[in-house]
Amino acid sequence: MEQTKLCGRCKLEKSLDLFYKDATKKDGLTTTCKKFIQNLNPDKKKAYAKDYYWQHLDQIKEKRETQKLKDPEKFRDVRKNWNLKKMHGITLFEFQRLLSEQNGCCAICGTPEILSQTLCVDHDHQTGTIRALLCTKCNKGLGLFNDDTVLLSRAVDYLKAHTSKELE
Repeated sequence: MEQTKLCGRCKLEKSLDLFYKDATKKDGLTTTCKKFIQNLNPDKKKAYAKDYYWQHLDQIKEKRETQKLKDPEKFRDVRKNWNLKKMHGITLFEFQRLLSEQNGCCAICGTPEILSQTLCVDHDHQTGTIRALLCTKCNKGLGLFNDDTVLLSRAVDYLKAHTSKELE
């Protein structure tokens, strides 16, 4: 006979495989079924996730630290993948492909990733389109000029006009 559980939200008796795992619960499963959670509107889903996070923060931190100690490299890659997806909509694999295409260097100054720690994903702030990978200095430089090519041209002209002849 199949084991079942009562969903705390929809009040229906359901098979155990229809509940998410939750190590903090006595039976190891969430009190709400998967279907109910999936059918929540996006705002309620966010609120539910946020609520869950704050209620289980200690267990989440403990699990994260355990994973970090167990396999630090994998942990770093998982976190980086999550951040890349959240911030730029690309995966770690796509980031590594870009890095390979640029020979592991900044697209502007050519500084290798090793010297600049990790390269930044440069993107067009109007469209969100990814342009290339840049070192932190070049990325900040473009940002400080608001990606304005006219201002950047003026800066180049300024530097040319004020470069000492001894340096040439």
